[in-house]
Amino acid sequence: MAVTCAVPACAFAQKPPKVEGTAPDKTVVLRHTRGGAWFVSEPLKDEYDKLLARVGALRADLDAERITGADAQRELEKLQLQLSKLRDRIEKEKVLVSPVKVHQQTETTEFELGAARMLVITADNIRVEGWDGPKVKCVLEKTVLAADKPELDGLDAELNGLKLVHHQGVASDVVGKSAAERAADEAKFLAAPDGAKLTPQQRASRQKFVDEISDSYRAYRDFQGKEIDTVEIEGLTYEQGNRQIEVKITSPNGGESLGGDWQRHAALTVYIPKCNAVALRGCLVNLDVKGLHSALVITRDGSQNRDYDGQFAVRDVDGPVTIDNAPIDVIEGVHGNVTITGTMELANTGTTHENGERTSYTPPPRTLTCGNVEGDLSAWFIRSDLKLKAITGRIDVRNDFGDTTLEVARPLPQLPHRIVSESGKVEVQLAKGVLGKLPLQALTNCGTVRTNAPQTMLEETDFTLGRDYTGLAHAWRGMKSAIKEGPGSFFEAGDRLGAVLQGKERSPGFDLISRGGVVKVVVAE
Repeated sequence: MAVTCAVPACAFAQKPPKVEGTAPDKTVVLRHTRGGAWFVSEPLKDEYDKLLARVGALRADLDAERITGADAQRELEKLQLQLSKLRDRIEKEKVLVSPVKVHQQTETTEFELGAARMLVITADNIRVEGWDGPKVKCVLEKTVLAADKPELDGLDAELNGLKLVHHQGVASDVVGKSAAERAADEAKFLAAPDGAKLTPQQRASRQKFVDEISDSYRAYRDFQGKEIDTVEIEGLTYEQGNRQIEVKITSPNGGESLGGDWQRHAALTVYIPKCNAVALRGCLVNLDVKGLHSALVITRDGSQNRDYDGQFAVRDVDGPVTIDNAPIDVIEGVHGNVTITGTMELANTGTTHENGERTSYTPPPRTLTCGNVEGDLSAWFIRSDLKLKAITGRIDVRNDFGDTTLEVARPLPQLPHRIVSESGKVEVQLAKGVLGKLPLQALTNCGTVRTNAPQTMLEETDFTLGRDYTGLAHAWRGMKSAIKEGPGSFFEAGDRLGAVLQGKERSPGFDLISRGGVVKVVVAE
């Protein structure tokens, strides 16, 4: 489908305002920020980059078992200490250069929740806090960047161009349509002349397309078809009057920063009373959720801006939490189940040009620390540095190309648990006696399995499936609980492995798999 947008010619003719600044002599860009950049001395930045590369390479070699031994571990610890000291030095010596003029204004709005007591908020820079007040309270912080001091009328127009918009009612355009609404729409279309002309094959294709659209709104199922409250910020897009400002910063005998930024920005703080559900959309600049008494849904839908260096945290939520492909760094204290989908790469990828070659690169993954979850944890990541502890319910984690560390200090429930990876490291640290009667197996195809557990607890195992659930032969080896098995245990092991890899139902047990990486089981003495 070709879509033509009518944009006034003057919109393309207008050049964005430009502002220039000067950084200290012989410095380079450390990182960019809104309307400017942090600069640090070139030798210090160069030393930091080289040391960071050495630490990363050594850690990767240790994790992949390419090198082993106490000497290598001591070398890593030494380098990490040097890196930590260097980071402290950089924090002390870095200089912020921001030549733009910053103008701010705060606006507060309050409203009563509707009968459904369900709220959807769309914002990229958002802080949410539960409170005892009777109403929802929204504090909108408006920011306008300018090349110089604008006339009062012009500044007021820019600030007034940012506003909070609240609606109450069915919001199909935001959360999608309910099953009943979709069925009614389809029945109406198929009864119309155009629908009646469709062949059975065309009807099937249309139904598939309709189902795909419906599935894209699956995170909002509970909000669909109901009189909900929605909040969004108007004035952040180009169509709503937001424009770019060019910022150039030059260091004599050093580096240069050249880029653009939106002139209008907004940060939203929302205080929410106890309710049934809250959905946060956007969430790509900063996210801070604390003390919420409701179910919580977080997505990147409707995002207008992003900050790869932003901080994203959810703490103390009394209700289930669902996160769909939005960045998250901390989850701490959830009374309910946690479900995370992270199958999109959320790191700042890019392309470099050097020695006649172009390199499309991917930086290290984001780190997620998740703990004190009073419920199940279900997560699927393409790549995350995942650190887990104090999960009281079922653990079902798939981290395809990232590392996963789990601390188990209390007995796990008698349920089927799994941590599965293609090539990442899986490390589980078990307190004494926490497994109880729960069987454990740690397996790999072509990686490494390590444990300090005695043979009487975890024994070696290896087997080959001539034709598994994929229809192909695969060999497996590793460790498993040393328990007495029946005569049909070999066939049960093959069936169980297929169920584990496919995420299907199976008997209670703890399955740890990295097909090409390292699986490590550490038992406290």
